[in-house]
Amino acid sequence: MREWVENCFKHNTQFADLAWLQDFRQQSLAKFIERGVPTRKEENWKYTTIPLPKWSQDFTNKNESALPNVGHKIADAIRLVFINGYFSAENSFVDNLPENCIARALSVNSDLTKEFLLKDYDVQLQPFSVLNSALLTDGIYIQIPKDTQVKNPIHVIYYHDQQHQFSSPRQIIQVEPNASVDIVIEHRGQNNNYFVNQVTEIEAQTNSEINFYKVQDEGEQAVHLETTYVEQQQQSRVNIWQFSKGGKVVREDLHIAQTGVGSETSMQGFYSLKNTAQHMDHHLHVDHFAEHGKSKMVYKGIIDNNSKAVFNGKVMVHPGSQHINSHQENHNLLLSNTAEINTKPELEIYADDVKCTHGATIGELNADALFFLRARGIDQEEAQKILLSAFAKEIFATIPNAIIKDYIESRVS
Repeated sequence: MREWVENCFKHNTQFADLAWLQDFRQQSLAKFIERGVPTRKEENWKYTTIPLPKWSQDFTNKNESALPNVGHKIADAIRLVFINGYFSAENSFVDNLPENCIARALSVNSDLTKEFLLKDYDVQLQPFSVLNSALLTDGIYIQIPKDTQVKNPIHVIYYHDQQHQFSSPRQIIQVEPNASVDIVIEHRGQNNNYFVNQVTEIEAQTNSEINFYKVQDEGEQAVHLETTYVEQQQQSRVNIWQFSKGGKVVREDLHIAQTGVGSETSMQGFYSLKNTAQHMDHHLHVDHFAEHGKSKMVYKGIIDNNSKAVFNGKVMVHPGSQHINSHQENHNLLLSNTAEINTKPELEIYADDVKCTHGATIGELNADALFFLRARGIDQEEAQKILLSAFAKEIFATIPNAIIKDYIESRVS
């Protein structure tokens, strides 16, 4: 592990000219090496092992030759594209971004994001966030000024088509008071062995609204890690959708901190594991620090073949946070005898005037419903598709933007 991390650090020269950042990256590197990769002896990693690949200099080589056309774009969207971990101006389009807004790659101007890039994560609880700081390759900075409603979606695409690539992007999103924006983050790649370790910081200020969509469709051999931190101020509304279908080993950590009174968070997700021996882990944690907060968590998964899924949703109501309304549920379909799901919804409450519920189900396709469809002349495969589509429809139906909804359905289908 130490050799791999040190070689990645040594060969990554993306921000070498920023002395203040280089010092911090060196400190983060030392912290991660001392801590080590989490093991299954730790509760938060009980079911998931992250395989660090063998060292290859290609992991940090910046290849700018023959940039591919990434295709699959949202019509009229503001678009930022990253190829094999680095910003691609040729594939990006920001002409329809409102003049008072910022949407740019970190490598274009990192001075605006200094406080975020120097954030000191807890290496014991979030070791891969510390690793992200040490091995930062590029990323985005989005700032929406107060009283601004961005009409066009912002579509950020991370595309990998090289073997043995390493990508460590940081995403920083600030939405100021009374502003709103739709952001779609999409990861896709060829069937190569590459490694993505992303950190996202979202700041929703007073009475702002963010619709945040994550589409993960990595190559079948890829390792994909993301840790997302959301801070919500008074009366802010953050709606998050996570759709995940690709990758060999995937871990999604989502941390919500409601620090302002009357904040609302909606988290909805759909994951589909159809390849042989996929492993996908979703860990969600909501902290209610203020009164009159609302949170809703609904995730559905379809697991087939020898694949394994993990879902851990936790809601924590802190002392003094009265009048909280929180609900979480996780539903899974297993399509084979060797598919596996480990689901664990949790509540931890230190206030007495709250309404909190949780639940989880694990099942298989309804035999009676299959028989009903077969009896009407529908073959077995098509009948299964109809039932699986109906199972997933609840999540897709909640997407308010029709253009984004159609796009995600076409990508995740």
